[in-house]
Amino acid sequence: MGMIKMRHAPVRRSVYSPMVRLACRTPRCVSVLILFAFLSACPSEPRPRSLIDTMKILAVQSEVVGSDPDNPIAELAPGDDQRVRTLVIDPEESTDTLEYLILACTSYYGVSGCLEEIDLVDADDLENENLELDEEDYRKYIEKFTVRGTFVPDGLISVFEDSIPVADNFSALIDVYGYPEVDASLWVLVCKPGLCPIMDEVDTFLEEAPGAPSGETLFLSLQDPELLMAGAPIEGVSLARKRYLVSQTSDDNRNHNPRFSEPPSVECVPGEGEDGSGEECSIVFSFSDDVLETYLDNASTSLSTESIVLRYYSTRGEMIPFNDALSVSDDYRTTAILRLDEGDYADGVGIFATALDSRDGMGFSTYVIR
Repeated sequence: MGMIKMRHAPVRRSVYSPMVRLACRTPRCVSVLILFAFLSACPSEPRPRSLIDTMKILAVQSEVVGSDPDNPIAELAPGDDQRVRTLVIDPEESTDTLEYLILACTSYYGVSGCLEEIDLVDADDLENENLELDEEDYRKYIEKFTVRGTFVPDGLISVFEDSIPVADNFSALIDVYGYPEVDASLWVLVCKPGLCPIMDEVDTFLEEAPGAPSGETLFLSLQDPELLMAGAPIEGVSLARKRYLVSQTSDDNRNHNPRFSEPPSVECVPGEGEDGSGEECSIVFSFSDDVLETYLDNASTSLSTESIVLRYYSTRGEMIPFNDALSVSDDYRTTAILRLDEGDYADGVGIFATALDSRDGMGFSTYVIR
């Protein structure tokens, strides 16, 4: 049984930067230009991977709307309304209203475009591989699977929420095509005002304003989320991809987002600089004792225990290690070291940890040393 193929006439993709328009036609080429710009600005000293010195989306959580807020369900079902919680860190602590775009777009096993297109047809027609899409279909997709909004940042650490649906017809992939689950994706783009042309394109289309792109043109642009930042500067813009699991498993077997049980404990001592300046801080992160869930694997139908990968970040200095893992033998605690240079002290440093489990659940911890 073949996978459904949507057909639409080829339309030149909207590309916003003149340099990109002349020199670039592919995501790889755009990536080369971005890399070139990054390398051109590289300092002589390597930049710690843990350092956050510009606005950045640090974590995105997906959870079922209406689930227990103290232990939200992160494994969704077809048709669920999902709450998207996004953590944004801005060391500049700008007070300017920020814009965001949330896009549900799943690339799957070589299928071009977004798998959410499956909702543009009736489930009974999924075996038909010659289905035509029209402007009404494009509008239906964009209105359902894109969310536009703004939020006022709350200093260094901001969390904003919005909701977006899971494709109803993902159920056909499970029931008809025999997928044990769908590894779906959404994308979150956050921009300082006026920096991201795609925001204006979506707005004018949804408002049916004069000069708005056609549904097909915008639809094709959105099908390649890695180009959402085309035409935008490197600073003041952040794009993140969030994977989330879609299945029809029972509620007691569904994944939950990892939870930190309390704020981290921090202990700092003088550094080893020649003048005794600089500091080194030991930071302990604690988790709830049910954070490593045992579940019935949808694919193998055997019991498994999930694993959790952690990453540590700070607004100054370097967090060591950058990557970590949590195991039962750790007594549900992990420790990272914040190492600051001579002449620097821990007061006012933001420290952060993200926890990603093997079923795409996400947790995060934030703290400012005082």
